[in-house]
Amino acid sequence: MQKAWIERGKGVVLKNYPAADAADFRQTFFHRGFKDRPVTCGEVQFRAGDTVIDIYQRFIYVGIQSSYLENNVQNFSGLWEKLCVETYTQ
Repeated sequence: MQKAWIERGKGVVLKNYPAADAADFRQTFFHRGFKDRPVTCGEVQFRAGDTVIDIYQRFIYVGIQSSYLENNVQNFSGLWEKLCVETYTQ
């Protein structure tokens, strides 16, 4: 299940970035963070053909069609800490 969640997250991240037709992912992992919520976290670099569009940036996939990119969200680091690093038992 975790592997499928990660692959789904990668697909959504790419789909949500219409300028790209491909992406390279690294350091991607499944995590159950805040309130045991499943997320995919990692880094992505988008490409259009053989051209790199942007440098690697962190991303978070939270389910359905929702994903967050580091370069598009203010205080992304706080979101990352909450969903991809900290684990709460509540």
